[in-house]
Amino acid sequence: MKQRWWIAVLLIALVGGGWFYTRQKAAVKAKEKTIGRTTKVGRGDITIKVTETGTLEPVSQVDVKSRVAGRLQRIFVREGQLVRAGDPIAIVDPTEVTRQVEGIKAQLAASQAGLAQAEENYRLTVRQNRLAIARADVALRQAEAGIATGRVGLRQSQAQLRQTSAPNRTQDISSAQLAVARAEAQVVDAKRTYTRQQSLVAKGFVAQSAADSAQVQVTFAEKDLQTQRERLALLREGPRKEDIATSRVGIEAAQAQLAQQQASVDAARVALETERANAGSAGLRLRDVERARADVRQIENQLAQQSVQLVETRIVAPISGDVTGKYQEEGELIASATAGFAQGAAVVSIADLSKMLVRVNINEVDVARVKVGQPVEISVDSVPGKRFAGRVSSISAAAIGKSLKRDAAAAGQNSGSGGVVRFEVKVTVGNADRRLRPGMTAVVDIILNRHKNVLTLPAEAIKPGNKVAVVTGPKKEQKATDTKITTGLKNDAEVEVTGGVSEGDTIEIPKINAKDRRTIKFDGPD
Repeated sequence: MKQRWWIAVLLIALVGGGWFYTRQKAAVKAKEKTIGRTTKVGRGDITIKVTETGTLEPVSQVDVKSRVAGRLQRIFVREGQLVRAGDPIAIVDPTEVTRQVEGIKAQLAASQAGLAQAEENYRLTVRQNRLAIARADVALRQAEAGIATGRVGLRQSQAQLRQTSAPNRTQDISSAQLAVARAEAQVVDAKRTYTRQQSLVAKGFVAQSAADSAQVQVTFAEKDLQTQRERLALLREGPRKEDIATSRVGIEAAQAQLAQQQASVDAARVALETERANAGSAGLRLRDVERARADVRQIENQLAQQSVQLVETRIVAPISGDVTGKYQEEGELIASATAGFAQGAAVVSIADLSKMLVRVNINEVDVARVKVGQPVEISVDSVPGKRFAGRVSSISAAAIGKSLKRDAAAAGQNSGSGGVVRFEVKVTVGNADRRLRPGMTAVVDIILNRHKNVLTLPAEAIKPGNKVAVVTGPKKEQKATDTKITTGLKNDAEVEVTGGVSEGDTIEIPKINAKDRRTIKFDGPD
């Protein structure tokens, strides 16, 4: 019984001693608090950026296709070759196109000859119509002049009839008697002169011609006397039936001639109207000319198109750049890129590698902070240690794949609505060189904001409430004092310090407390 009691006392003493020793050791440690990991307040640049991976591709890239169907006769370039705009790429066999051009040229020559003939026919028809109208107009004027002449003749015949039918007047007979007396006196005077001239001739004072002239005057005077006596005799006898009938026949003839002239005028007018109507045939000739001209223009257009096709058999580079792909070989048949619904096969692909861009897909959270024109730093694995400068050139207005999701929803399929929504952003490379190739993977850092030469601290050194533990004192006697600071830009690794500490200050990095660790769920938002 005494032995058991002794063992109980010993156990109690051991437990009490252990407890006392533990308490004493904890008290010592509390007095000797140690400083953990530290860092210095440094100076440098701090950057806020969006980082994404994309693919390099040229800004300008074209697939060179042929506008002419046929057999590739020759290809002048190889993959990787540098070409300039206008350099020959390939030749399509021009035989068939040349034959078509020659055939259209022959059609054009025939059409142009037809046009020339139509124009000549039109000009000839116009001249003939003008001459015919002029002749008909002259004939009409002549016929109208004949009517006027016929009317004058009719009036003269009528006057002659009136004169012939009128009874003799005393005054006319007296006038005729005076004319007879005058003629008798002229005969007597002429004979006297003749006798005197004969006497002078006989005496040799005048020439025989003077006597001959006097005899001629006697003859004229006797003839005039005979005429006047016959006229006086007719006046005394009065009008004769034969003269009246003759005058009436003259009137009838004048009337018939006038009627004939009137008929000629009517015929001339009809002829003039007919020729004027025939002038409309020139319009038909003119339409023939217009039709021939249209045919010529149509064939000229066909010739121009075929001439372009002939030129297009020589395929040239549309831009300057590198041949990034060669898809056809000499001797292969290719389709036209412009014929019907055919897309045509590319002969080669040319890319301007002096101007490159990176196409990246940025999530909807980050894309709201990205703006066109923001600077970008680009790095590629094939050029280690080299960062290329760039700019954001465009931001897609719609999310990638939205149309596909709408189509899938319309078809009743699951469109994967739980995926991350992304937008396409294009970044133009500013200082691209020949080492950058299409298809290379590039990492882009879109610089949202950057402060240079500022005070910085690691983000893990910042305590809640923007406090830091500033370490002061000798190494064995160091102590950490919480100090409130002001901050500026922040990223995942660093924080800009704008006040509260100075460059070179020692800051303690807080120890990680297991109780403060957050639980991460891997089973989704639900």
